[in-house]
Amino acid sequence: MKNIVILGLGETGLAVLKTLIKFDVFPIVVDDNLKGCDKVMLEELTVKYYSTNQILNMNIKIETIIKSPGIKYNHKLLKKYVKSNIINDIEISYFLTKNTNIKTIGVTGTNGKTSTTTLITEVLKQAGYRAFSCGNIGISPLEIIAKEENIDFLVYELSSFQLLSIKDFKLNYPLLLNLDPDHLDYHKDIEHYYNAKFDIVKNMPISKKFFIDKSIKFCKDGLENEINNLELNLEIDYKKVTVSKNNIKLVCKLMEELNINLKIVEKVLNEGKINLPHRMEYVNTIEGVDYINDSKATNVSATKNALLKYKNIILLVGGFDKKEDLSELTKYLDNVVHVIAYGENKFKFNFINGLIIVDNLTTAIKVASKLAKPGQVVLLSPASASYDQFVDYVTRGNKFKKIVSRLK
Repeated sequence: MKNIVILGLGETGLAVLKTLIKFDVFPIVVDDNLKGCDKVMLEELTVKYYSTNQILNMNIKIETIIKSPGIKYNHKLLKKYVKSNIINDIEISYFLTKNTNIKTIGVTGTNGKTSTTTLITEVLKQAGYRAFSCGNIGISPLEIIAKEENIDFLVYELSSFQLLSIKDFKLNYPLLLNLDPDHLDYHKDIEHYYNAKFDIVKNMPISKKFFIDKSIKFCKDGLENEINNLELNLEIDYKKVTVSKNNIKLVCKLMEELNINLKIVEKVLNEGKINLPHRMEYVNTIEGVDYINDSKATNVSATKNALLKYKNIILLVGGFDKKEDLSELTKYLDNVVHVIAYGENKFKFNFINGLIIVDNLTTAIKVASKLAKPGQVVLLSPASASYDQFVDYVTRGNKFKKIVSRLK
């Protein structure tokens, strides 16, 4: 018997399970952390489940492993069954949609994927289409395919983890926003990470249009001529918009291709409907000073993007050390008047002249508020993860907003 295994029963694994059962395919679930309620559900569905060690000891034949994106390829099951067909829910969704009228758009890049995916989906909706965001944004495309009718567009946010597991998957419209070092704890090296990002176009003919930021230097053979020359002429209050200018340009190029009026892009951005918290989020203006929460900037690349957007910046950095080269920020400090570092890796920013070092975020904000003058921007863009002092970047961003509200 040729077995199909679902590796990891999180949200993605559950969506895969429901889809397979719908087609009368009953897989084996492998998860080392199943809750009691999960086991009860699986037993009611007559689905077999095992821990990793249990299934390895059984030494059975496995044809296909459908893995959750966060599970690394050095997982014991994947190493033993390396010759099996290892895919994910993104690949399955392709086979369910390839012979339909559903158009697919994919968004990948180091930073800005979620906000750009959300922007595209909202513009399409306001243009009269039934469009849905899915993928790395937190909703499996299989969930949408199962419950929605008359889908016009699926807009995928795609991580490098997801792209590594695609085989035949291809898109009608792929977008590659930017590339900078990230997730080197998952990938073998930087080239492995970049190659994974370019897998967004690996099954597409060169004759198709790709939407790739012109600043990307690392490029696959045959793609150089597809890099778009981008211009933008929209009336947008960029201070209150969380999507970067370059990503807006790519979205506009895509909408031109789809014959959608760019005034809809302008309208959606100015309405603030796609502004996501903790991503260059405008918080308040106090005594002429703007306070911006960019807590989602957990890597150097994200902070570089934020520094390109604002002027007269008082920058708050620091947190959990991800072993990145923080000195990359040096070339982006022209618009910065003060840098305040806090947290576990605060001393690793000592390459910055005039660096102010404090213990925690609360003190950093208080010092920044005393230094700030009208026309300046206090920007929390840490270039670091949050795990030294906060559970996650959301908690860190909420703390920033709470303290700023007290300043008011």
